[in-house]
Amino acid sequence: MIEKINTSKEVDKMLDHIMSTELAPHTCQIFEKGRPKGMKPYGAGVMVILNEMYFLLTASHVVEDWSDENQLFIKSKRGYISIVGTMSQTDIAKSEGVDLAFIKLDEVILPEILAGYKFLPLSKFRKHINLLDAAQYCVIGYPEINKKIDSKGIMQTGTSAYFMAPSKQKVYDYYNLKKRNHISLEFKGKGMDIRTGESKKLKGHHYGLSGCGLWLILIANNQNVYSYDYRLIGIMTDFRRGKYDCLFGNHIEFILQALQAFKHLNYKEIPVADVYTRYENS
Repeated sequence: MIEKINTSKEVDKMLDHIMSTELAPHTCQIFEKGRPKGMKPYGAGVMVILNEMYFLLTASHVVEDWSDENQLFIKSKRGYISIVGTMSQTDIAKSEGVDLAFIKLDEVILPEILAGYKFLPLSKFRKHINLLDAAQYCVIGYPEINKKIDSKGIMQTGTSAYFMAPSKQKVYDYYNLKKRNHISLEFKGKGMDIRTGESKKLKGHHYGLSGCGLWLILIANNQNVYSYDYRLIGIMTDFRRGKYDCLFGNHIEFILQALQAFKHLNYKEIPVADVYTRYENS
Protein backbone atom coordinates (compact mmCIF):
# COMPACT_ATOMS: atom_id res chain seq x y z
CA MET A 1 0.00 0.00 0.00
CA ILE A 2 1.00 3.62 -0.41
CA GLU A 3 -0.22 6.66 1.42
CA LYS A 4 -2.97 8.32 -0.59
CA ILE A 5 -1.94 11.10 -2.97
CA ASN A 6 -3.70 12.58 -6.00
CA THR A 7 -1.86 11.83 -9.24
CA SER A 8 -2.57 11.13 -12.87
CA LYS A 9 -2.90 7.53 -14.01
CA GLU A 10 0.42 7.88 -15.86
CA VAL A 11 2.22 8.89 -12.69
CA ASP A 12 0.47 6.12 -10.73
CA LYS A 13 1.81 3.56 -13.20
CA MET A 14 5.26 5.09 -12.97
CA LEU A 15 5.23 4.94 -9.18
CA ASP A 16 4.17 1.30 -9.30
CA HIS A 17 7.03 0.57 -11.71
CA ILE A 18 9.56 2.37 -9.50
CA MET A 19 8.47 0.40 -6.43
CA SER A 20 8.36 -3.05 -8.00
CA THR A 21 11.30 -2.99 -10.41
CA GLU A 22 13.68 -0.36 -9.01
CA LEU A 23 13.37 -0.15 -5.22
CA ALA A 24 12.10 -3.57 -4.11
CA PRO A 25 15.00 -5.57 -5.63
CA HIS A 26 17.49 -3.57 -3.50
CA THR A 27 15.49 -4.30 -0.34
CA CYS A 28 15.83 -7.47 1.72
CA GLN A 29 13.99 -8.82 4.74
CA ILE A 30 16.06 -9.93 7.72
CA PHE A 31 15.00 -12.95 9.80
CA GLU A 32 15.99 -14.59 13.05
CA LYS A 33 15.31 -18.14 14.18
CA GLY A 34 11.92 -18.33 15.80
CA ARG A 35 11.11 -20.21 18.98
CA PRO A 36 10.58 -23.11 19.07
CA LYS A 37 11.17 -23.45 15.30
CA GLY A 38 10.97 -21.73 11.95
CA MET A 39 11.97 -18.20 10.98
CA LYS A 40 10.72 -14.92 12.41
CA PRO A 41 10.71 -11.56 10.54
CA TYR A 42 13.09 -9.21 12.30
CA GLY A 43 13.86 -6.16 10.17
CA ALA A 44 15.04 -5.06 6.75
CA GLY A 45 18.08 -3.82 4.89
CA VAL A 46 19.31 -2.31 1.64
CA MET A 47 21.82 -4.06 -0.63
CA VAL A 48 24.50 -1.72 -2.03
CA ILE A 49 27.78 -1.96 -3.92
CA LEU A 50 30.48 0.60 -3.11
CA ASN A 51 33.98 0.53 -4.59
CA GLU A 52 33.38 -3.05 -5.76
CA MET A 53 32.53 -4.11 -2.20
CA TYR A 54 29.11 -5.47 -1.29
CA PHE A 55 27.29 -4.16 1.78
CA LEU A 56 24.03 -4.58 3.65
CA LEU A 57 22.83 -1.30 5.20
CA THR A 58 20.37 -1.45 8.09
CA ALA A 59 19.55 -0.05 11.54
CA SER A 60 21.92 -0.69 14.41
CA HIS A 61 19.22 -2.07 16.70
CA VAL A 62 18.32 -4.71 14.08
CA VAL A 63 21.79 -6.28 14.19
CA GLU A 64 23.03 -5.34 17.68
CA ASP A 65 22.62 -8.92 18.97
CA TRP A 66 23.91 -10.61 15.81
CA SER A 67 26.54 -13.24 16.63
CA ASP A 68 27.57 -16.83 15.85
CA GLU A 69 25.12 -17.93 18.54
CA ASN A 70 22.34 -15.61 17.37
CA GLN A 71 22.49 -15.68 13.59
CA LEU A 72 20.45 -13.52 11.23
CA PHE A 73 19.22 -14.65 7.85
CA ILE A 74 18.04 -13.34 4.50
CA LYS A 75 15.96 -15.20 1.97
CA SER A 76 17.45 -16.41 -1.29
CA LYS A 77 15.91 -18.34 -4.16
CA ARG A 78 17.04 -21.58 -2.52
CA GLY A 79 15.97 -20.74 1.01
CA TYR A 80 17.32 -18.89 4.03
CA ILE A 81 21.03 -18.10 4.19
CA SER A 82 22.94 -16.91 7.23
CA ILE A 83 24.39 -13.40 6.96
CA VAL A 84 28.19 -13.60 7.00
CA GLY A 85 30.36 -10.50 7.05
CA THR A 86 32.01 -7.71 9.03
CA MET A 87 29.80 -5.19 10.82
CA SER A 88 30.19 -1.56 11.86
CA GLN A 89 27.44 0.20 13.83
CA THR A 90 26.62 3.26 15.89
CA ASP A 91 26.26 3.19 19.66
CA ILE A 92 22.65 4.38 19.91
CA ALA A 93 23.03 5.45 23.54
CA LYS A 94 25.85 7.85 22.63
CA SER A 95 24.86 8.98 19.14
CA GLU A 96 21.81 11.27 19.71
CA GLY A 97 19.51 8.78 18.05
CA VAL A 98 21.71 7.83 15.07
CA ASP A 99 20.80 4.16 14.67
CA LEU A 100 22.77 2.85 11.69
CA ALA A 101 24.85 -0.17 10.75
CA PHE A 102 26.51 -1.65 7.69
CA ILE A 103 27.78 -5.16 7.06
CA LYS A 104 30.49 -5.84 4.50
CA LEU A 105 29.21 -9.11 3.09
CA ASP A 106 31.56 -12.07 2.87
CA GLU A 107 32.30 -13.39 -0.61
CA VAL A 108 31.11 -16.86 0.39
CA ILE A 109 27.44 -15.79 0.38
CA LEU A 110 27.55 -13.38 -2.58
CA PRO A 111 26.62 -15.85 -5.37
CA GLU A 112 23.26 -16.69 -3.76
CA ILE A 113 22.52 -13.07 -2.87
CA LEU A 114 23.39 -11.79 -6.35
CA ALA A 115 20.96 -14.32 -7.82
CA GLY A 116 18.03 -12.71 -6.04
CA TYR A 117 18.83 -9.05 -5.34
CA LYS A 118 20.13 -5.96 -7.07
CA PHE A 119 22.92 -3.95 -5.45
CA LEU A 120 22.50 -0.19 -5.43
CA PRO A 121 25.47 1.76 -6.87
CA LEU A 122 26.97 4.85 -5.26
CA SER A 123 25.50 7.06 -8.00
CA LYS A 124 22.04 6.44 -6.49
CA PHE A 125 22.92 7.93 -3.08
CA ARG A 126 22.16 11.51 -2.15
CA LYS A 127 22.81 13.72 0.86
CA HIS A 128 19.48 15.42 1.49
CA ILE A 129 19.05 17.73 4.45
CA ASN A 130 16.47 20.27 3.22
CA LEU A 131 13.37 18.18 2.56
CA LEU A 132 10.82 19.07 -0.12
CA ASP A 133 7.30 19.90 1.00
CA ALA A 134 5.75 17.16 -1.13
CA ALA A 135 4.86 13.46 -0.96
CA GLN A 136 7.96 12.45 -2.89
CA TYR A 137 9.45 10.24 -0.19
CA CYS A 138 9.06 6.48 -0.42
CA VAL A 139 9.62 3.94 2.34
CA ILE A 140 9.58 0.33 1.16
CA GLY A 141 10.07 -2.63 3.47
CA TYR A 142 8.58 -5.66 5.19
CA PRO A 143 6.25 -4.90 8.11
CA GLU A 144 5.78 -7.91 10.39
CA ILE A 145 2.01 -7.63 9.89
CA ASN A 146 2.54 -8.75 6.26
CA LYS A 147 2.92 -12.36 7.33
CA LYS A 148 0.76 -15.44 6.85
CA ILE A 149 1.15 -19.20 6.89
CA ASP A 150 0.00 -20.97 3.73
CA SER A 151 -1.77 -24.33 3.51
CA LYS A 152 1.58 -26.16 3.51
CA GLY A 153 2.69 -24.46 6.71
CA ILE A 154 5.17 -22.20 4.90
CA MET A 155 5.47 -18.59 6.02
CA GLN A 156 4.80 -15.98 3.35
CA THR A 157 5.77 -12.33 3.81
CA GLY A 158 5.04 -9.26 1.70
CA THR A 159 6.39 -5.83 0.89
CA SER A 160 4.66 -2.54 1.67
CA ALA A 161 5.52 0.86 0.22
CA TYR A 162 4.44 4.26 1.50
CA PHE A 163 4.67 7.64 -0.21
CA MET A 164 4.79 10.38 2.41
CA ALA A 165 5.47 14.05 2.98
CA PRO A 166 7.85 15.44 5.63
CA SER A 167 6.63 16.08 9.16
CA LYS A 168 6.23 19.63 10.45
CA GLN A 169 8.67 21.12 12.94
CA LYS A 170 6.17 20.58 15.78
CA VAL A 171 6.54 16.81 15.28
CA TYR A 172 10.33 17.03 15.66
CA ASP A 173 9.87 19.12 18.80
CA TYR A 174 7.25 16.83 20.32
CA TYR A 175 9.30 13.64 19.86
CA ASN A 176 12.67 15.33 20.50
CA LEU A 177 13.99 14.51 17.03
CA LYS A 178 16.96 16.45 15.67
CA LYS A 179 16.82 17.45 12.00
CA ARG A 180 20.59 17.14 11.68
CA ASN A 181 20.18 13.45 12.55
CA HIS A 182 16.59 12.49 11.71
CA ILE A 183 14.15 12.55 8.83
CA SER A 184 10.53 12.37 10.02
CA LEU A 185 7.64 11.63 7.66
CA GLU A 186 3.88 11.95 8.14
CA PHE A 187 2.16 8.62 8.61
CA LYS A 188 -1.60 9.06 8.54
CA GLY A 189 -4.33 6.54 9.17
CA LYS A 190 -5.37 5.54 5.64
CA GLY A 191 -3.56 4.23 2.62
CA MET A 192 -4.32 3.37 -0.97
CA ASP A 193 -3.49 0.28 -2.98
CA ILE A 194 -1.88 1.84 -6.03
CA ARG A 195 -2.96 -1.03 -8.28
CA THR A 196 -6.66 -1.03 -7.41
CA GLY A 197 -7.24 2.45 -5.97
CA GLU A 198 -8.86 0.83 -2.92
CA SER A 199 -8.58 2.85 0.28
CA LYS A 200 -7.54 0.86 3.35
CA LYS A 201 -6.99 1.64 7.00
CA LEU A 202 -3.37 1.17 8.05
CA LYS A 203 -2.93 -1.42 10.77
CA GLY A 204 -1.75 -0.70 14.27
CA HIS A 205 2.02 -1.02 14.08
CA HIS A 206 4.85 -1.33 11.61
CA TYR A 207 7.55 -3.31 13.32
CA GLY A 208 9.85 -4.78 10.69
CA LEU A 209 10.36 -1.58 8.70
CA SER A 210 13.50 -0.80 10.69
CA GLY A 211 16.54 -0.90 8.43
CA CYS A 212 14.72 -0.40 5.14
CA GLY A 213 15.52 2.43 2.75
CA LEU A 214 14.11 5.94 2.55
CA TRP A 215 14.01 7.09 -1.05
CA LEU A 216 13.57 10.47 -2.71
CA ILE A 217 11.52 10.05 -5.90
CA LEU A 218 12.16 12.65 -8.60
CA ILE A 219 9.55 12.96 -11.35
CA ALA A 220 9.97 15.36 -14.24
CA ASN A 221 7.19 16.44 -16.60
CA ASN A 222 8.34 17.66 -20.01
CA GLN A 223 5.30 18.49 -22.17
CA ASN A 224 3.27 15.71 -20.49
CA VAL A 225 6.07 13.18 -20.99
CA TYR A 226 7.09 11.89 -17.57
CA SER A 227 10.52 10.66 -16.54
CA TYR A 228 11.86 9.70 -13.14
CA ASP A 229 14.92 9.19 -11.02
CA TYR A 230 15.44 8.17 -7.41
CA ARG A 231 18.03 8.45 -4.65
CA LEU A 232 18.60 6.66 -1.35
CA ILE A 233 18.63 9.41 1.29
CA GLY A 234 18.14 7.54 4.56
CA ILE A 235 17.64 4.36 6.56
CA MET A 236 14.44 3.94 8.57
CA THR A 237 14.81 3.30 12.28
CA ASP A 238 11.50 3.70 14.17
CA PHE A 239 7.91 4.97 14.20
CA ARG A 240 5.63 6.82 16.58
CA ARG A 241 1.90 6.45 17.17
CA GLY A 242 0.16 9.01 19.34
CA LYS A 243 -0.49 12.71 19.06
CA TYR A 244 1.43 12.64 15.76
CA ASP A 245 1.84 9.52 13.64
CA CYS A 246 5.20 9.40 11.91
CA LEU A 247 7.93 7.16 10.56
CA PHE A 248 11.48 8.37 10.98
CA GLY A 249 15.03 7.45 10.10
CA ASN A 250 18.59 8.74 9.86
CA HIS A 251 20.34 10.55 7.02
CA ILE A 252 22.35 8.34 4.66
CA GLU A 253 25.29 10.73 4.90
CA PHE A 254 26.25 9.20 8.28
CA ILE A 255 26.90 5.88 6.54
CA LEU A 256 28.72 7.63 3.70
CA GLN A 257 30.97 9.43 6.20
CA ALA A 258 31.73 6.19 8.03
CA LEU A 259 32.53 4.35 4.81
CA GLN A 260 34.73 7.20 3.59
CA ALA A 261 36.78 6.92 6.77
CA PHE A 262 36.67 3.13 7.12
CA LYS A 263 36.90 1.95 3.52
CA HIS A 264 38.41 5.02 1.82
CA LEU A 265 35.22 5.51 -0.14
CA ASN A 266 35.49 8.24 -2.76
CA TYR A 267 31.98 9.68 -2.87
CA LYS A 268 31.09 12.31 -5.45
CA GLU A 269 27.41 13.14 -5.72
CA ILE A 270 25.99 12.88 -9.25
CA PRO A 271 23.45 15.66 -9.85
CA VAL A 272 19.92 15.08 -11.07
CA ALA A 273 17.61 17.44 -12.91
CA ASP A 274 16.15 19.91 -10.44
CA VAL A 275 12.61 19.45 -11.72
CA TYR A 276 9.94 17.97 -9.47
CA THR A 277 6.30 17.11 -9.93
CA ARG A 278 4.32 18.37 -6.93
CA TYR A 279 1.26 16.37 -5.88
CA GLU A 280 -1.57 18.78 -5.23
CA ASN A 281 -5.22 18.30 -4.45
CA SER A 282 -7.41 18.47 -7.51
